[in-house]
Amino acid sequence: MVDKSYREASVRSRSVEKRAKFGWILPGLYLGALLFYVALLVINVGHMPRGFEFLLDLLTAPCYVLELVLPTFHSNVILALILCIGFGLGTCLFLGIAIDFIVKKIRR
Repeated sequence: MVDKSYREASVRSRSVEKRAKFGWILPGLYLGALLFYVALLVINVGHMPRGFEFLLDLLTAPCYVLELVLPTFHSNVILALILCIGFGLGTCLFLGIAIDFIVKKIRR
C-alpha cells in the first residue's frame, strides 16, 4: 500500500510542473506588446493614441540599459533596433527564468 503523504507529494509536484512558466510568459508579453505597438502605429498612420503611449516606455526600457553598456551602438538604425528588441526579449527571458527558479525554491 502506498503511503498517503507520498501520493500527495507526487500530485503536488505534478501540479507545479503543469503550471505556465514565466520564462515563456514574459518574453511572450514583451513580443505581444511590441506587435501591438507596431500595429497601432500602422493603423493610425504614425500617430499614437494617448492611452497607449506607455507602451513606448515599456518597450524601450531595456534599450536604455543597453545604451549604458554600449553607448555608440546607434551607427546603424536597423542593427540598433534588432539589438534593442533582442536585448529586451533576453531581459524578459532572464527575468522569467529567475522568477521560475525562485518559485521552485520556495515551493520545496
